[in-house]
Amino acid sequence: MQWMLWAAAGALLLLLGAGLWYLAESRKTAPWYYRQAMRHYAAQQWDKAQELLQKAYALEPEMPTLAYYIGETYLQRERDAEARPYLEAALERDPDDVNALYNLALVHYHLQEHGGAMDLLDRANALAEGGDAEIHYCRGIVLEALQRHAEAKEAYGQALAREPDNALS
Repeated sequence: MQWMLWAAAGALLLLLGAGLWYLAESRKTAPWYYRQAMRHYAAQQWDKAQELLQKAYALEPEMPTLAYYIGETYLQRERDAEARPYLEAALERDPDDVNALYNLALVHYHLQEHGGAMDLLDRANALAEGGDAEIHYCRGIVLEALQRHAEAKEAYGQALAREPDNALS
């Protein structure tokens, strides 16, 4: 008889635990998932960051930074084609997002779409008011791919002028 009481108490505790777990899971919000994802993002744990970002995106697809960071996690793992729609969605929400423009330009470049990459880098450069060395450096790379060597040299020079100690420039 005593074992039946223990079994019933154990089953009750198991049900209570499952109920509490369900309640905790159901109360997780997009901002909660986003905060957790950013911890993994900062640690460069791209798979886990993306998993959490996707959960946030499913709950709140209009949250401004989610599409950008999902695209970024794909880009960090060299999955450019998968990054593209998220970076494009980020730009739909904020057409002046210099980081999204720059990263989408990288996607275009990696996919051998150099003209598209150049357009995006030019937009990013205009929004950054010409002051970002990394944009100029990438412009140089894309201009070389487009066989526009004199312009590439100028872009590298602009990158170097902005960051003289940068080995990439």
